[in-house]
Amino acid sequence: MRKGNQIGMNQLIALFYFVAMSYLSLSDFSLVFKPY
Repeated sequence: MRKGNQIGMNQLIALFYFVAMSYLSLSDFSLVFKPY
């Protein structure tokens, strides 16, 4: 039970980190491709 919860938390953290990095990357790309 405890190990399963730990894995679930790790997956949630990894998913959140991936979404955050993707959002930041898209924001940076939009700034780079649209300097004006």
